[in-house]
Amino acid sequence: MKRLPVILALTAAGLFAQWGGELRFCLRSEPKTFNPMMVEDEASETIRYLSGGVLIRVNRQTQELEPELATGWKISARGQSITLQLRQGVVFSDGTPFSAEDVA
Repeated sequence: MKRLPVILALTAAGLFAQWGGELRFCLRSEPKTFNPMMVEDEASETIRYLSGGVLIRVNRQTQELEPELATGWKISARGQSITLQLRQGVVFSDGTPFSAEDVA
């Protein structure tokens, strides 16, 4: 019976959730870099994770590949290349459109 108030509180919180807006959080230290290729510390990794999109992700429950910024992909017969179809209408926070040049 003690779980009922907790379940009700979580359900009520979900009713007021909204999409978009701002995410504010506290890091234990300053990130040492914003370059995703140079990340070595926890703060930089957190920033990279929250701000970087991926083309394809692995579903941790099913272990299946799922599309993210790529809507589909095809692997060549010899496995030497992958052709990606990119999601349309994706923009960076400054409004610049996402393109194949950004992937390259």
